[in-house]
Amino acid sequence: MKQILLFICFISFVLTGFAQSDFGTKFKPIPAAKFPIKQKKTAPIKTDIPPDIAIPPINVPNVFKSPDILTSKPTPSPSSYQIGKKKELSMIPVDEFENPGDIYKEKMEKDLYKTLHENDAPLLRQNFYFGDFKTKSLFLTVKYRDYIYVDGDLLRIYSNGKIIKSELYLEGILKEIKIDLADGINKIDFEALNTGTSGGNTAEIQIYDDKNVLIKSNLWDNLAAGFKGSIIMVKE
Repeated sequence: MKQILLFICFISFVLTGFAQSDFGTKFKPIPAAKFPIKQKKTAPIKTDIPPDIAIPPINVPNVFKSPDILTSKPTPSPSSYQIGKKKELSMIPVDEFENPGDIYKEKMEKDLYKTLHENDAPLLRQNFYFGDFKTKSLFLTVKYRDYIYVDGDLLRIYSNGKIIKSELYLEGILKEIKIDLADGINKIDFEALNTGTSGGNTAEIQIYDDKNVLIKSNLWDNLAAGFKGSIIMVKE
């Protein structure tokens, strides 16, 4: 039994020796890296642009020397959406759209001019005749106001020589009064009772029938006190 164990141990010893000798001849250890590592040299990258050609500088426009750069408008393309009718070419710049308020502004400026120079103009000393008309209306509606400047102008109304309204104050808005018509001829007079505090009497008068149809409208500018505007209505 001991001989068998010794034989096994001897065989194991021999095999181990062969394995170590074989491994020792084939194994080559990797050497440790040395620092610093040298970088490989690379070939320079070739470019198509020669080194002696310089890139031209970009000149930025000076907006202070040329302010029209900021105000200039780009030319619209033919496909751009346009509003309104295209105007003719003009060297004078004009607005593409008119301001609707300019119409009222112009009228207000004219009225203001009249108000400021009302005292400078001579008073108008004459009577007005509005005309004669035939009607079947039972009454007239008279609308009245001071159409320039409310300064205390007064109006008096007569019918066939009789006072039917001794004093009407002219305000800035239209007010109205009804006048009954007698059969036949009706002569209606509107008298400038005074001249107010700013020049002459400036009254606007509108006359309507009983169907609210305008028969006649008139106005006087800077009328002296005591002068009248008259209309004849023939009731059929």
